[in-house]
Amino acid sequence: MSADPHVQALLEELRHRDPDEWPLPTFLLNAKGELVWANRRAREYLNLPAAFTPTPFPTFCQPQSTCEQLLGQARKAECGDFSEGKEITLHTAANDSQHARIFCAPLKATDTGEILGFYGFLVDKTKEHELREHLEALTLDVGQVLHATSDAAVATVRALRPTLEFLARQKNTHLSALLSDEGQVAYAWLQQDAQRLAKILQQLVDESEKDEYKRQALLSQQWDLLRAQITKFRNPAMADQKAIEVVKQPGFLRLAIATVRDTLRRAKPQHLPRERVRAVEHACDELELSTILAPLISTYHSLMLLERPLDALRDFVTTQVRPTEPAEDLDLAKVLTEAAQELREFANSRQIEIKISLICTTARVRAPHRELRRALMNVIHNAIKYTRPRTRGRPSWVTVRLTCPPHCGSLYAPCAEIMVENWGTGIPEDELEQGDIYKLGYRGRLATNITAKGTGIGLTDTRHVLRRLGGEIVITSRPAADLYPKSDPRYYHQPFLTKVFIYLPTLT
Repeated sequence: MSADPHVQALLEELRHRDPDEWPLPTFLLNAKGELVWANRRAREYLNLPAAFTPTPFPTFCQPQSTCEQLLGQARKAECGDFSEGKEITLHTAANDSQHARIFCAPLKATDTGEILGFYGFLVDKTKEHELREHLEALTLDVGQVLHATSDAAVATVRALRPTLEFLARQKNTHLSALLSDEGQVAYAWLQQDAQRLAKILQQLVDESEKDEYKRQALLSQQWDLLRAQITKFRNPAMADQKAIEVVKQPGFLRLAIATVRDTLRRAKPQHLPRERVRAVEHACDELELSTILAPLISTYHSLMLLERPLDALRDFVTTQVRPTEPAEDLDLAKVLTEAAQELREFANSRQIEIKISLICTTARVRAPHRELRRALMNVIHNAIKYTRPRTRGRPSWVTVRLTCPPHCGSLYAPCAEIMVENWGTGIPEDELEQGDIYKLGYRGRLATNITAKGTGIGLTDTRHVLRRLGGEIVITSRPAADLYPKSDPRYYHQPFLTKVFIYLPTLT
C-alpha cells in the first residue's frame, strides 16, 4: 500500500518535531482506519515493537490486541474534532482493563477536502477509573454503615422509651416531665437524692458516735470510709479537690453507693438500728435510680437528635452512586405534611409542638420526591433541634407555613413559599451574611449547647437541592424580644426567632 503524499509530508514534519518526546500517546491512521504511525509513548501504551516504522504503512495491530481495539474505538468515535474526547475501555492479553480518553480529528487534503486519515492522542484514565470505582464502593459501604447505625439508633430509642416510662413511674412522675429540659430534671433529682442520702447516712454515723455498742458494729476505718462517702454525696461535683463533669457524676455516685452498701453488710448483727439501716438502704435505692435515669434520658435525647442527621448524611453520601430519581409532578402541601409527620416523634421527645399551616393547598412542583422531602426535613429538624424548651406557659413550638404569594424572593414566576419558624437558639449575623451556615461540615458558634452534634450537611444539602429545582433558601434570625443590645455579651443568650424561607417555582 503506497502512502498518500500528504500523509508522507505530515510524517516527515512529525519526525522533524521529535514527537517521541511528546508527553501524550499520539497516533496517525490512514483513510481506512489503519494505524500507520505512533510516537514512543503510544507504542508503549499499545504494546507495539520499538522498531515500529511507518513505511510502507501496514497496520501493525494484531487481531484482538489492545492496538486493534483502539482502532475500532477510534473508528466508532468518528474522529470529529478535539473538543470532546470519548472514553474507551481496552482489554489487554493479561485480561486487565485499560481506560483511556481518545481525542482525534480527520486529516483532509487542502485542495479537495478528501479525508486522508486521522490523527489524535490518548489520555490514560486507568488510575482515575480505578479510583472512581474504589470511591463508589467506599461510598456504598459508608452508606450501608450509616443505614445500619441509623436503624440501630431507632431501635435503641424504641427500646429506651418503655424503660424510661417504667423508671418515671418509680419516681411517681410522667415521662413528659422527665424529657423536658433535655434531662435537667433528672440531674436535679440526682443532686436532691444525693443530699438526702448524705443526711440520712450522717444521722446513722452521729448516733453511733454517741453509743459505744453501735460504734462496735464497724471497725474505725470502716466508719471513716462511710464519712468519706457522705462528703461525696453532699458535693458530687467534686472529688479530691477536682471538679467532676455532670455526665460523669452518675457513675461516681454509683461507686459511692456500692461502698456504703458493702460497708453496712459487714456490720455486726443487732448493733445498728434496723430502721436507720433500712432508711439508708432506701435512700441508696432512690439515688441509684436517679443515677440510672439521668444518663438514660441524655442518651435518649442524643439518639433522637442523631437519627435524622444520620439519615441525611447517608442520603448525601450515596447521592452520587444512587440511580438518579426522576422528577415528578408533586403536591407540595402533601410532601410538606409528610416531612413534618416524619419528625413528630422527635418533636414530642423534646416537648415541642409542630404547627402546620397550609394556606395554599393547590401548589404543585416538579421535583424528585425523595430529594424534596429530604430538603424539607433538614430544615424542620434543625428548627426542632435548636428550639429552646419552656419551663412554664405554653409548650415550645415550631411553625411550618405554606403560602403562594405573588412572588417569592427573586422568583417572580408562579411560586410557593414555605416558612419554618422556631423560638430558640439564634444564628449570628456574620454567619448569615457570609453564608457560613451553608458550608459543608460547618456548625454554628451557638450550636454548642445542643446535646448531640450534627453533621453540618443539612443546609448544604437543602440549598443544593433547591437550586437544582430553581428555588431559593433565605434565613433570618432576630431576638424574640429586645432584652439586650448587640454590644451586650448576653445578646445571643436571649431567645431568637429564626425563620427559614424556602421558595420554589410551581407548575402553572
